[in-house]
Amino acid sequence: MDYTEEQKKKYMDNGGGICPKCGSTDISGSCFDVESELSAWQPVVCNNCGEQWADIYKLVDVERR
Repeated sequence: MDYTEEQKKKYMDNGGGICPKCGSTDISGSCFDVESELSAWQPVVCNNCGEQWADIYKLVDVERR
């Protein structure tokens, strides 16, 4: 079952720092996987309730180092 729009909004508003199912901040992410030149994803798990999901990232900017 997919997350509700309310769950997604709460997760995004918190910068991805909480479990979208139970709200716990005890979450862990693993290595990023690049899908294409424009996006990447990261598997995440909640250490409290066991929920698993993926954070999806998109290229939004570049800066010189």
